[in-house]
Amino acid sequence: MVLSDVVDIVSGLRHIADGMEILSGAGRRMLFSLPFTVDASSLNTVLEETEHMCSIVGKPENADRLSMLGMKLMQVRDIGHTIGRLKEKSVRDDVELFEIKNFAILSESIRELCEASGIDFIPIPGLEEVIRILDPEQKRIPHFYIYDAYSSELASLRAALKKQNNEESGEAEHLRIECLKIEDNIRRMLSDRLKPYAENLDKAFNGVARVDIVLAKAGLVFRLNLTKPRI
Repeated sequence: MVLSDVVDIVSGLRHIADGMEILSGAGRRMLFSLPFTVDASSLNTVLEETEHMCSIVGKPENADRLSMLGMKLMQVRDIGHTIGRLKEKSVRDDVELFEIKNFAILSESIRELCEASGIDFIPIPGLEEVIRILDPEQKRIPHFYIYDAYSSELASLRAALKKQNNEESGEAEHLRIECLKIEDNIRRMLSDRLKPYAENLDKAFNGVARVDIVLAKAGLVFRLNLTKPRI
């Protein structure tokens, strides 16, 4: 049984859930699929986790880091489906490769901010290798492009095409077709290289979502002046 099964049955639960300021697409995806906890041990674990986050949020020295963390969380989109598709044999398109690259960059920033703030009870795997695969120029710019760095042949063809000054000659068309062929091969290569990191991407996605949710719980505690119950 998950939260979505009982949110409209248990009195006041919908009000509490709606009052949580979830910032990321990942957090919104996870919130209503969380297990509806009923045993004392699990309840105490969840309460202690929230209490720990409250202590972190309450430290003045964490204010700037947590503000930055919130800004990063707001940029995390729900790409759970894209991450799941990495395990398939098909080639990922430019939009999916952009989503993975953008998430990996954000996840690394979020992981570093969590470590600096003392949020060490929610693991977020490192995704530097994913970034290196999708960002060969190491500029950490949130967009995706089939870079010349992936292929010297592609770089040469693009340079030759540029000299054509966008003319519609037969030579220019031939160069465009050859570029497209190489770009398709690079997409296939990138999809194959990323596949082994699908599990870590999934763990990082879930870790980021948990950080968002537990932060939202802590925010609710302070706004409503809640206290920890004794089970």
